[in-house]
Amino acid sequence: MVCKVESSPAGLMPKYEMQQVLPGFDPDDLDDYDSEPIIQANELRELGEYEAAHQPYADV
Repeated sequence: MVCKVESSPAGLMPKYEMQQVLPGFDPDDLDDYDSEPIIQANELRELGEYEAAHQPYADV
């Protein structure tokens, strides 16, 4: 998490930026990237394949 301070008409206000963390995902293992189901679902959703994106999680 990164905390920054920005100026606004109301005065100084903190601004937070969060990093996306996937459980069990190793960002250094590029072979694992394509097999990560959350990433696969997001890519399918971006392509408009909504049914295919939801299918792996239908029974959860």
